[in-house]
Amino acid sequence: MKNLWDDPAFVDELERVWTGCDADVPYLRGMVEPFDLPGTSVLEVGCGMGRLRSLFWKAGWWGMDGSPEMVERCASQGLSVERGAVYDTSIPD
Repeated sequence: MKNLWDDPAFVDELERVWTGCDADVPYLRGMVEPFDLPGTSVLEVGCGMGRLRSLFWKAGWWGMDGSPEMVERCASQGLSVERGAVYDTSIPD
């Protein structure tokens, strides 16, 4: 069975829809701000195209996604993303 998240056409459409869709950014920023601390690291599991990366200004950010297409999109933006699931990896100190 094909995974929808691995379909480049589907991901292109998501990117088109999400581009410029920033109405939720102040709400999301308020949610992550307590965790955005210098010297900390944030792992975003299911990071998709890395949209939430921009909300972490002080903390180190890295992402994980099970979709090779999403990991490729992140890599093309220079984001640090690994392919996999959280239960398949070890979290660095």
